[in-house]
Amino acid sequence: MAAKGSKRIVSAVMGAIAMAAAWAALAELGLDAVIGAVASDWYWLAIALGAVLGTVGREGIPATVGAAALALMLAVEWLPGPATLGRRTIRTDPLPKKPVDAVVVLSAALTDDGRLTSIATDRLLEGARLIRSGVSRRLVLSRVDTDIDGKRVTSDADQRAILALAGLEPELHILAPVGTTRIEAVRMEELANRHGWRSVVVVTSPSHTKRACAAFEGVGLTVTCRPAPDRSVAWSQLDSPGDRTRAFGQWLYETLGWWEYRARGWIKST
Repeated sequence: MAAKGSKRIVSAVMGAIAMAAAWAALAELGLDAVIGAVASDWYWLAIALGAVLGTVGREGIPATVGAAALALMLAVEWLPGPATLGRRTIRTDPLPKKPVDAVVVLSAALTDDGRLTSIATDRLLEGARLIRSGVSRRLVLSRVDTDIDGKRVTSDADQRAILALAGLEPELHILAPVGTTRIEAVRMEELANRHGWRSVVVVTSPSHTKRACAAFEGVGLTVTCRPAPDRSVAWSQLDSPGDRTRAFGQWLYETLGWWEYRARGWIKST
């Protein structure tokens, strides 16, 4: 009996280790972002599931899942092919020769102290560059509205501070409330209808451009798509393991998002 109990303990531990490794590998590839999970919470769930499977004599399942997840991660990190899928989500249109009705900069997130994240800052700086180059005299920003330590915080102050540092005072419009790309597109349609606008330049992160611009076209706007510089992934190279895993994760997230938007009828382009 003691030997049998010890064997179950060993199987439970091995199952927990295998599932923990599987989740760590899949989270590295961006699965946590795809399912909207907090990586640490699911990490403990994976450990518990592996332990249970090992205890009931199904330790082969965690071992297989763990091996497959690690193999996928290594393939993405060290083979050039999988990561280049991420480039398929990037859309770059030539700028129109005449000014458009507005430049629209999509939101990202705020840090815990209420500042724009690097991604949000990159998008805003690209929008500011387009305004300075004469693409439009109107700038439309999405407002990020969140709760930090029980206090309501928005992106307004930091967005305006960055524009002031850039020496710009465009005709500024705010989209709110937002929360998804679809809602941003709907809010922009409402704003455009009030002012009689039709043509916009949409600025967002490279991997988000294809789906985002299609969503804006889905509400009837004429869209020029412009990716902001991305300091998190070297898209032109994709030489490092970190760049490859991030590019693959963004491809996975955007591909599933594209399928969802197509299924809901929010985008019509192929």
